[in-house]
Amino acid sequence: MNSLRAARLLPLCLTLACSASPPPTTPHHPEPSEPHPQAALRAPRVAPDAIEARFTDPERRAKLAAAFPRIDAMFAEEHTSSGAPALAVGIVVDGELAFAKGYGKRDVERGGVVDEHTVFRIGSITKVVTALAALKLVEDGVIALDAPAERYLPELGELVYPTSDAPRITVRHLMTYSSGLPYAGTFDDSSTVREPTEAEVLASLDGLPLQQAPGTSVRYSNLEYAVLGLLVARQSKLSFRRYVDQALLEPLGMKATKWRRPDVPADQLATAYAKTDGKPKPVDHWLLGAGEGSAGLYSSVADMAKLASFELAAWPARTAAEVGPISRARVRESQTVASFYSALLRRDGRGNRTVFSSGAGYGWWVHRDCQLDNVVVKDGGMEGYRSAMLLLPDRGVGVVALANFPMDLTSLTKRAAGVLLETGGLKPREVAPSAALIERAKIVTELLGTFDPERFRQTFTKEFLDQVSEAEFRSWMKWQADRHGSCRFERFEPSQSPLAAPWLATCDRGKRRFTMPLAGPHTPQFDAVTAESIFAPPPALLERLSGAIAGYPRWDDKKCEAIAKGSFACKDLVAALRGAAPKDATCALGGPIRGDGSMSSALELRCGDRELVLLLDLADGRVTSARVRSADAPTRCD
Repeated sequence: MNSLRAARLLPLCLTLACSASPPPTTPHHPEPSEPHPQAALRAPRVAPDAIEARFTDPERRAKLAAAFPRIDAMFAEEHTSSGAPALAVGIVVDGELAFAKGYGKRDVERGGVVDEHTVFRIGSITKVVTALAALKLVEDGVIALDAPAERYLPELGELVYPTSDAPRITVRHLMTYSSGLPYAGTFDDSSTVREPTEAEVLASLDGLPLQQAPGTSVRYSNLEYAVLGLLVARQSKLSFRRYVDQALLEPLGMKATKWRRPDVPADQLATAYAKTDGKPKPVDHWLLGAGEGSAGLYSSVADMAKLASFELAAWPARTAAEVGPISRARVRESQTVASFYSALLRRDGRGNRTVFSSGAGYGWWVHRDCQLDNVVVKDGGMEGYRSAMLLLPDRGVGVVALANFPMDLTSLTKRAAGVLLETGGLKPREVAPSAALIERAKIVTELLGTFDPERFRQTFTKEFLDQVSEAEFRSWMKWQADRHGSCRFERFEPSQSPLAAPWLATCDRGKRRFTMPLAGPHTPQFDAVTAESIFAPPPALLERLSGAIAGYPRWDDKKCEAIAKGSFACKDLVAALRGAAPKDATCALGGPIRGDGSMSSALELRCGDRELVLLLDLADGRVTSARVRSADAPTRCD
């Protein structure tokens, strides 16, 4: 094993005259710890009855396909309005390219059909492939994620660290935009006549100051992935291109994906265009050379769909044979947040409150929002090309878009995913509750109505009984009876765990939602009680809302105002409906699913064949704000 020398530090004294100081000491500069040598691990024990999350709607594929004409029209309109010569889109559903379409011409002057086989440069989506190549070496035991990267690429030892306590850059730092390396190196990665060499890329590291201590924040860097590509090449003992081809592209069947423009058949390549005075102007291709781990690949929608299918196939975790070049567990790891970036509270396009958080995976950006929940994205942009890939791992769907002109494809793919969500076909996978949970949930619901000391002791763990006395539990029962009357088990809600599915109870007054996980598969007892009350808004307000909504889509403001009698603003209600309901569908209001009925309420809403939720903020029996979301959107922003 190579020894690591003390790191170079950025001088702290930057003025011409420096005060005297004691002789410098060797910087501490912590190094990531290595695991101690140990015996080979035996195969883990796996539950023989492991439960796999599945899609439960038999009409799911048909619902999603029903959205394709709208998505087609959306991309056609964007192609026209953007002025892009060529645009292509693909939608992956359950590992298949379910929809693909091309728009425009490959070349403004020479023409050429655009379809799923048309090749574009994908720019920074290459980073996802480079990260997978590094993960392949990790899985093969060649490199370690948390080892100092200079162990595998000694030239990284010439970097200048900002502080003596900064940790050494690890392979994981390079993969998650958290190494502290600047956005670009000092070599020319935008030349159209000469490729930068490996020696030039590595020489740019000598004396280069890091922008922050590794691991302290996320800062996007092309240099980071150029260096990671060289590290992969060095440790694979092949050229970077050859290793990626052999380890990833060939096993995935991505035959159209190439590193060099001359390797792409001329009758498949879309010409690169810049925007000059609003019009397309042909531009030459940048030659990335030894820096191509950052953005070098060319590919098509059909090949990108194969990559998306491989990425999506990692979900859910399950007991099944591995079929890809990298294990499902490693691929799932690459799509989860490794370095947090930001969280924002903002308004969406309709003025609704929304929360957006973002972090870095391995090459990917991982988002959480109030519409699609868990979103994995990566885009790319360089000399006349744009690309975007959006994955919804929990929903088994991906969207790919490629263009040969500057345009915002990330927003376009997210809009397409929003259209898919509206169909009701994007419900996440679900896990059926275990037989023990079903039995215990019904017992608890009955127990809250009719107390039985023996059942009480059998239903809850010893730890719970040590903290909650029989008298305290009876007091809680009385509070519920006074507030709700008698309650009856209704149904389980969707869940990702067979031991922790929430359930609803219908009561004489309102509903109760219980979330009480079992202590374990072999301990069918609850160790906690969590419940919330659900009430509808006042009957008079509910009747007025139902009457007004029944008038949609043939809306009459005066009639609505007469129905509302000042209890809600008709313009806000119709704006909320128009933002989410199908254009010509009639709507009907259903029962409450969340909220206390006095300060807030979430009500079932069906418009045509679309399942929605009407979200109300309430005060003094009046609606202060109204918004509508898909029934399949996350509830965190309700």
